[in-house]
Amino acid sequence: MNPFPFPLPRPLSLLLLAALLAVPALGACSAPEAASETAPEPAAADEPRRELEPVTEEEPGADAGGPGAEVTGEPPQAEEPEAGEPKAADPASASPAEPPPAEPPAEARRLPTGLVTQVLEPGEGTAKPKARDSVVAHLVAWSDQGTKFQDTYEQGSPAFFDLQKVFPAWRQGLQLMVEGEKRRLWIPAELAPKNPQGPTGAAVFDVELIRILTAEPPPPDLRNPPTDAVAHPRGAKSKVLTAGTGDTRPTDTDGVVLTYTGWSSNGQIFDTTARRGRPAMFPLSKVMPAFAEVMKQMVVGESRRIWIPGAVAQGNWVGGPRGDLVFDVQMHRIVDTRGLIQEGPPPPGAERIQAPAPPG
Repeated sequence: MNPFPFPLPRPLSLLLLAALLAVPALGACSAPEAASETAPEPAAADEPRRELEPVTEEEPGADAGGPGAEVTGEPPQAEEPEAGEPKAADPASASPAEPPPAEPPAEARRLPTGLVTQVLEPGEGTAKPKARDSVVAHLVAWSDQGTKFQDTYEQGSPAFFDLQKVFPAWRQGLQLMVEGEKRRLWIPAELAPKNPQGPTGAAVFDVELIRILTAEPPPPDLRNPPTDAVAHPRGAKSKVLTAGTGDTRPTDTDGVVLTYTGWSSNGQIFDTTARRGRPAMFPLSKVMPAFAEVMKQMVVGESRRIWIPGAVAQGNWVGGPRGDLVFDVQMHRIVDTRGLIQEGPPPPGAERIQAPAPPG
């Protein structure tokens, strides 16, 4: 997957990929607490703040972009594996050959919400995802007429899902699972997502939970930057959490390789590289100016917390999260992008990137 919001020539893409793969992989996520099969943890409710929009129930896998990059609102689609990443199992051996029965069998578990589930293959351990976590999972989905409308095995890689953004029945089903487990979910029409761009009505999902990505808790100073935070001219504030090495700092023509988590002011994560299990690369000329300004003060290995007021963020990130934003960022590498980006006019929306309307 190209981490830049514009196309690169293939040889140059491989060069950038080589730089990205040189960054140490993220450590294994700690195991979340086990959730009760009868009562999975509910999603955190929004706190009533005037500048915030309520969180909407989006299709599984809807994902925010990087800091000021394009925000997508597409239905669940598996990301194309990077060069050198292992491919998923052969679809012929992993994807069910026949559609499941539209009516669940008598031995299936019926939950009070109306969701019906059945374990197809047990997993390992007892850790189950919590409402703030994300997961990596394979899925095959059929309509109640037996028509398959989604299959990540055929697409070649699993998909990433933020449990805060999926519809409630899907979230409840995933919270019953442990890593390695395969489970079938029968979702009645009244619990199915209202998505005009996709199938409607009852649906059946076969899900294989591959990995739980534990969400970082929001920082204690989420809404109130400390007095020793540095104020920057474009409106952001930042504080060094961990010192880096060296004295080289990125410039406007550089790209930066980062791991980061972004929270809105109600404590909900709107984007994190933990979902993808690897750092992301951004050219500083393509992210919001207030964010880029802080990046240009950092050195490799340094981590910072960044507070960006809502008025500043929304002025540069059309379609991005509402309200004040907080990022915890660690810089892993600085990449000189001069000569790597194709010459020519800037891509459409390079200054103010407009996100498409989310489905439903």
